[in-house]
Amino acid sequence: MLQKTVLLFIFLFSLQTKAQSVIEWPRTDQLPVHAENHMYQDREGYMWYGTIDGLCRDDGYTIETFSSRSYPALANNYILHITEDTKGRLWLGTKNGVYLLDKRTYRMSPLPELEIKNKTVTYLFAASDGRIYVGTKGFLLQYSSHGILQKAFDLHQNGDGCVNYMCEDTNGDLLLCLNGLQKLNIRTGHIQSFPFLKTNTSSIVQDYTKRYYWIGTWGKGIIRFDPKASPEKMFRYEAIPVSFNGKNSPNILSIVQDDVFHYLWVTTMDNLFAFRILSDGRLQQIDTSTILPSGNKLLFKMLKDHRGNIWISAIDRKSFILTFNSGNIIRYPFPNPLRSLQCNPMVSSLCMDDNAVWFGLERFGLYLYDETTGTTVHYNDCPESQNYPFLLIKKIIRSHIPGKVWVMPDGATQLYGIQRKGSVMSVHDVVNLKKNNTSPGDIQTLFEDNSGRLWIGTTHELFVYNPQDGNLKKVLEAHSFISGITQTQDGTIWACCRNTGLYKIKEGHISLFPYRRDFTCLSTAPDGRLWLGTGQGDLLCFDKREKGIFIHFSEICGTQDNEVGSIRVDSYGYLWIVTNRTLQVFNPSNGMSRTYTISDSPIDMERFFPQAVSISADGTFYLGGVPGIIGIKPFSMAEKENHTQVHITSVKTGKNIVFMGNLPIENQYPQVELASDSRNISISFSSLDYLNAHSIRYAYKMEGIDKEWNYTLPGENTAFYNLLPKGKHIFEVKATDKDGIWSSSISKLTVHRLPFWYETRWAQTIYILLAISLMTIIYKILRKRYEQRNKQKLEERMTAYKSVLLPDESGTFRSPLTGTSEKDQAFAGRLTALLEENIGNADLKVEDLASMMAMGRSAFFKKVKEITGFPPKEYLRIMRLNKASELLSNTDIPIAEVSFKVGISDPLYFSKCFKARFGVSPTAWQKDHHLKT
Repeated sequence: MLQKTVLLFIFLFSLQTKAQSVIEWPRTDQLPVHAENHMYQDREGYMWYGTIDGLCRDDGYTIETFSSRSYPALANNYILHITEDTKGRLWLGTKNGVYLLDKRTYRMSPLPELEIKNKTVTYLFAASDGRIYVGTKGFLLQYSSHGILQKAFDLHQNGDGCVNYMCEDTNGDLLLCLNGLQKLNIRTGHIQSFPFLKTNTSSIVQDYTKRYYWIGTWGKGIIRFDPKASPEKMFRYEAIPVSFNGKNSPNILSIVQDDVFHYLWVTTMDNLFAFRILSDGRLQQIDTSTILPSGNKLLFKMLKDHRGNIWISAIDRKSFILTFNSGNIIRYPFPNPLRSLQCNPMVSSLCMDDNAVWFGLERFGLYLYDETTGTTVHYNDCPESQNYPFLLIKKIIRSHIPGKVWVMPDGATQLYGIQRKGSVMSVHDVVNLKKNNTSPGDIQTLFEDNSGRLWIGTTHELFVYNPQDGNLKKVLEAHSFISGITQTQDGTIWACCRNTGLYKIKEGHISLFPYRRDFTCLSTAPDGRLWLGTGQGDLLCFDKREKGIFIHFSEICGTQDNEVGSIRVDSYGYLWIVTNRTLQVFNPSNGMSRTYTISDSPIDMERFFPQAVSISADGTFYLGGVPGIIGIKPFSMAEKENHTQVHITSVKTGKNIVFMGNLPIENQYPQVELASDSRNISISFSSLDYLNAHSIRYAYKMEGIDKEWNYTLPGENTAFYNLLPKGKHIFEVKATDKDGIWSSSISKLTVHRLPFWYETRWAQTIYILLAISLMTIIYKILRKRYEQRNKQKLEERMTAYKSVLLPDESGTFRSPLTGTSEKDQAFAGRLTALLEENIGNADLKVEDLASMMAMGRSAFFKKVKEITGFPPKEYLRIMRLNKASELLSNTDIPIAEVSFKVGISDPLYFSKCFKARFGVSPTAWQKDHHLKT
């Protein structure tokens, strides 16, 4: 999970706005120590960190540590530098030589040459020709791509001879930063000095134009180096960073140029600085105070990853990442009226009007912000609104009348139409639901239709109010909360009711499409489809052209387990789905989705309020929460290709890692061999998108086990398999990108579980022979025992049924609840009442009963079994048969009619169940008991 954003935006220059964000380094709590000596991103995209307590690999979800505790071959855990050769091996520079980690096998081994043993490695560099260069005190060692020492260059004549940094120029020669700048000609082996630069150099980076270089120095700031200029003009002193206190900070530790603005980002002994390159090549320092807290910072190395993000390690604080985003997310700049109270605003309701914003602040009431004057007005500031109950505002919707909104206080039976003139608000309409109804219920939702009529949904009724004549009319009485109202283009009004279904109101006719779901919101799309959200995180589509079928989109969209608080549809037809912690933009036409969370850069919110949503005239989606309002500009989610490669990062049996994301051998996809007892495994995977890992979704399947793809929720990256069969299985996995587009690339892994001795072929052959020889001998014995056992079980079951639920001599049914608590008796009473009320409903299911009892299916099943001793389905069947026995005892109605009255639509099946229950047929029971009566 990404940590909180330090700041949302920095606005650069007056004509152009580009956004950068600084976020805390994720997963640092998994590091052995919060001090990174070096960062490196390998060819596959894994991030590697060198620390004082081992080497760490980061896959975006988990950090694995390699140290002498688990790798005895690594004699020194102090990792100073990391690079990679062409053979898939990591070279680790330590205080005690160089070690190689082979990513094909994840085996560690030391570099054996005496020239490097027990020496501190200051720098490692992999050249484009495959050679590896190792810098130590006084020497630069050249190794072949196979790890064979080729040359040793003596650097003692250059001060202490310690290489601080290396860079390869356009000719393939090496530029060495040490005491001054040196160039190693790789063809001749000659080292050239540049006499005009005598200061100690710490880092060097080639400019994006590839015409010159930028050099960080120790004491002289930043220098521009032009190798094609004359010797006396090669080096030009450009800038010395100036710290927040006005003092120079000339000691450069690291220097990086970004790919977006082409700024130079520099770490010094006390801060991070940014420099813009002017047209004449000079540097202009940019103010970074808006993205970084003021004060000294003990920063160290920087790394630009494959996606252009800049990772910055720190010593006195958590390391952080500098990202560059598109700037489509904005923080709405309304003045915080609570600043004097030193309190963050909690925007719980929101409505964007023309040049104004209506919003309700939790515990402080209704406000109006006038964009033209920049003033914020509280309802108590206006004489015509100060006497109204606008302290707790649940919802605000815009009216078709310019400058007017409808305001719904929380827990009220009245709502209000408020008109504004400039910054002044006045109440024009007061709609009192108790005027014609003594118990209308609390208002839950509002909707103004195309005719200007206001539709009002309460806890159990639906009203319509006409502002023109003040007429208030009750339209229908529902069975539960009306949680959403909308209108389709044909003028039909639709209202969803929790745990009841969807109502259709057209020209005075009302029809219900029943569906027992906890509907929380409703919205209509331009194509006429209706979209509904539930409290369980379901996203459902109702298409009136498809015979009233509710279609689930939850798995495709990935909304499971998050209560959907609001759904809005924009001009593109995209759904904007809001929960307390997420905002998801979903394109139903192609399944693409983009998920924002409260902690994402650059959102940085504590929570969202799903009722505080509004779409402005330009299509910008605004969302309120803590501590303010954010806006997301409309964007296109048209079809685009995604070729994201998923990396299978580990395979575990219990806590033991048996596969570490090993590189494939001989161009085959990787494989792992499991011991015969490794039947329960977990497989982890990652697309190595570090900043969006929490929103990436994966789909996986195991050949021979899974028939369909299994889809993970956003942020989940592990598949679990229990009782894995023996043999070879092909595991496949794919992923989305941050926009929810599924990749066309599928990664595979061969999982080979060895058989137990008793699972081998020769053992199975013996089993077959033994089975054939014994089968003819014991067949009759087994059959006889089987029949006796079934007979005994049937008798025991009938005895249990009769002892619990058969009527006694007086004809009264015994209660299965003897000895239970009063709470259980109350539960049973409600359940019995529901069963008696719905006994004739043949479609009644356990899920329906659980919903009626306001319980989850699992909890309901457990409770009924605990109290009655029977599963709910069997208990329902017993109650149906008991009711049938009563009808047969007291009436002369036909057997088939009795069957239908107790909810069993098949009379033959009813007769069979009745005889199994009571030991006699329904006809015999009716004849016998009716005679007694």
